[in-house]
Amino acid sequence: MTAMMWPAVVEVRLERGVVEAAARNRNGLTYKGFGVLSGNATSSLLLDYKAEQPVAYWRMVKTLFGGQRPLMNTVKIEMGNDRNNSTGPNVATMRDRDDYPVVARGPSSQLASDARRYDPDIKVSILRWMAPTWVHSNDDVYRWYKNTILAAYREYGIMVGSVNPDVNERTADLDRVAEFAHRVHTDEIGFEGNGASDPNAGWRSDKERELFHRIKIITSDEEVTGTFAGEVIAHPEYLQAIDIASYHYSVEDDSEGNFKRLADEYDKEVWNSEAQATFSNSADRPNSTNGDGLTDEERASLTCAFEGTGLDVFGPSDGTTRVDVYVDGSLTMENTALQVNEGSLRTQLCVGGLQSGHHEVTLKLANAREWGIDTIGILS
Repeated sequence: MTAMMWPAVVEVRLERGVVEAAARNRNGLTYKGFGVLSGNATSSLLLDYKAEQPVAYWRMVKTLFGGQRPLMNTVKIEMGNDRNNSTGPNVATMRDRDDYPVVARGPSSQLASDARRYDPDIKVSILRWMAPTWVHSNDDVYRWYKNTILAAYREYGIMVGSVNPDVNERTADLDRVAEFAHRVHTDEIGFEGNGASDPNAGWRSDKERELFHRIKIITSDEEVTGTFAGEVIAHPEYLQAIDIASYHYSVEDDSEGNFKRLADEYDKEVWNSEAQATFSNSADRPNSTNGDGLTDEERASLTCAFEGTGLDVFGPSDGTTRVDVYVDGSLTMENTALQVNEGSLRTQLCVGGLQSGHHEVTLKLANAREWGIDTIGILS
């Protein structure tokens, strides 16, 4: 028996000032949870499901937002503009400057309201990809956002918790964001109606005004690691205005560690505000009909000629690799996921049921994943 030696004693030094600073940090060092995005027409069928398949719809909502520790605690909503900005159009709440916002026109606010049945503390965040054709200035953007937010609150009882007034996946316009933040936090006008006689104008209650003034301001939902953190730190007016720093498809800090500083030193929330497999990596969707961009030269394949009724393929598999199976030149199994197993020399794929005789089976990688094979067994 070999005696196990403990490592040398490790000294841990706690500095009082650092501990006290961490104790005061309420935003930057706390985990916030996960959210869902309703945008780019990805939720367009929700209202149909709700009307035609209510049992399935409410089961889905309960699964996502129910329980003591919900899977999702935030609904992020695209401020639609009736145009296709990515994978489909989200409807605009206001199609003219003087319109009263029709928040029930699309599914997003209704989804947030339905989620609130299971989670009274559900958070709502909004962001625009573009803007309706009547929006030309910062004043128009503010009117569109504010009136939509207040109309949704009056319709569904949910106040938006955070807003990015800038444009999705664009370089941050920090002056615009700071101006918007100042307007939100000092607004005494309330809903901007069409004249003094408009019954919707103003604030409906002190609570409505108070909740609106609490809205947090986000910047900038840039694609990959944000470029703005250093500039925010360098300018007190930006630090005061911005509550949440966000960017997409990256968990990396910038080269100077500024996002860590925003969280650690300035108590700002830092969000990975858009990142998922099935939306952007379409080849990973279970029933995808889209290609993965690989050329034939890049796509690994293996051909096995044998006498028998089929074959078993052995090797480690986590279930994410997919293959196309050709038997005697014909595609018989398309985009098939390998079986999940517990490691080497375990079955990951079975091609069986063939008529006894000579066959040639080709296995071709169907997605961009590593694929390891230990051995192949012939079925007699």
